[in-house]
Parts: sequence; C-alpha cells; structure tokens
Amino acid sequence: MATNKLAPKIGFILSILIFIFALGLYFHYQSAQDQWIWPVETSALGFSFVGAWFAGGVAPLIYSGLFRQLSPLRGLALAGLVSTGGSAYFLYSKQDLAGNERYLPFSILFALAFLGIIYVFIKSNRGYLRDDNSVSPVIRWAFLLFSILLFFFGLGLILNKANIFPLALAPDMQDIYGWFFLGSCIYFFYGFLKPTRYNVTGPMLSFLVYDLLLIPPFLKYTADVPAELQTSLTIYLSVLFASALFSLYFLFFDYRSRMFR
Repeated sequence: MATNKLAPKIGFILSILIFIFALGLYFHYQSAQDQWIWPVETSALGFSFVGAWFAGGVAPLIYSGLFRQLSPLRGLALAGLVSTGGSAYFLYSKQDLAGNERYLPFSILFALAFLGIIYVFIKSNRGYLRDDNSVSPVIRWAFLLFSILLFFFGLGLILNKANIFPLALAPDMQDIYGWFFLGSCIYFFYGFLKPTRYNVTGPMLSFLVYDLLLIPPFLKYTADVPAELQTSLTIYLSVLFASALFSLYFLFFDYRSRMFR
C-alpha cells in the first residue's frame, strides 16, 4: 500500500523536474543544454524545439498528478513506450562509433524511462472514470488526421528524408526526433480509437503547450530560413497554429471535452 501511494508522488516530482529541465533547454540555459545528447551540435532553435517537446510531453503527467487521475495516461504511456524504446535502441546501436560517447548513457536513460512507463501504463489501466464521457466527432476525426500526419512526418525523419523538418538536422538527430513524432502518432491514434474526454485531453494539452512554446521562435525564424526549408517551415507553422486553435477550443470551451467543469 505504501508503494502504491509513493510511486505516483515520485512520478509527479519527476515530471516537475523534467518540465523545469525542458524550460531550461527552451530558454537556452547553458547548464541545461550541457545535459543534452548533442550540447554543441544543437542550434538555439533546436534547443527550443527539444525543450518544447519535453514540456508538452510531461504536461499531461503534471495535470494528472494535480488532479490525481491516472486513467488519462494510458495513451501517453503507449506513446512513451514507442518514443523511449525506439530512441534507446537507436542510441545503443550507434554507441560504439567515434564521437558518440554520450549515446550509451542516454540509451540507458531512455531504457529506464521505458521501464517506468510500463508501470504507468499498468497503473493507468485500472478503473473507469464516471465522467469520462464521449466527445465531439470532430475531435475523433481530427485525431486520425493528426496521427496520419505525425506517422509520415516521423517516418520521414527516421528514413533521413531531406528537408522534412524546417531545421537542418544531423542524421542521428533526425532519427531521435522521428521516434518522438511516432510516439505522438500513437498518442493521437489511441484517442481516435477511444474518443472519450480523458483520452483526448492529454494529447490536446500536450500539443497546446508544445504549440504555444514553438510558435514565437519559429515565426521569428521565417526571416532567415534557408530557401530549401521554406516549404517545410510554412507547413510546420500552419500545423502549429491549427492544432493550437483546435486544442484551445476543445480544452476550454466545448463542454464535452473541456478540462475544467
């Protein structure tokens, strides 16, 4: 019983710490940047992206911890298993190459996260929430569209397709970011399969945080984006704005899916 009560508290504290680390990356604090896999190779905008990604990823964990609801984390746990599992395998497979000294410790970190997420999934798979009602069909079909876009975007990055991401990335960065996006694909697809209030709140909250953090720096980036990345940036910003507006409306205004009642 003591373990059952202690584990969620530890998870909540870890989520807060990851969120603080994410903001450190986003706001370019050197002490945070030095802890990343590629502290030198990552650009300033790249650090903003990684910071926004981690901040968005743990936002549903913080929300669930504050309101003591584990059930909404089922989809997030599945997404985390894909992201951390794929990243751990990729980094471990490349750790013997020269210059990849950080790959082994980060592959271990991702593997440990993978194991922790298994526990979260098991715990979140218990019980039924009385107010976990169905949501607007618009959300369900939008989630399917998002999952398709994220799948092809993530797969393109893993396959090292040129000019998919609006930033110039080294091949290994593309692989890791690709696994991040494939995890998000699973998150939205789970919400499509089970379109209830708690299953859609997490993905929308996660992407709202991600969108709001990334829109300002990527808008600024339009002034000096390389010509070959202009199309990617335009598409990327369009998706950021669309998903932000979508999430804002359904999280705060639509009575069937809003976070607070």
